[in-house]
Amino acid sequence: MLNTMCVGVSQQIELPHCGTLDVSCSVQIDLDEVLVFPDSDDSLKTVKQAYVACHEAVTNELHRHRSGTPD
Repeated sequence: MLNTMCVGVSQQIELPHCGTLDVSCSVQIDLDEVLVFPDSDDSLKTVKQAYVACHEAVTNELHRHRSGTPD
């Protein structure tokens, strides 16, 4: 049986002259049935890796926007 888990991060910052900027990232992970149990170290590791990837993507996008770096 295949299970899925969704992990996401979002952050909002105030812009100097025109409101706010919302940045978000979410990923859906297909997990083996064995990994779904809460006490599974593999399950926790997978969720942490997905969270870190989303957090880094959001942080990088905010940094890119603040520094004025083009796409």
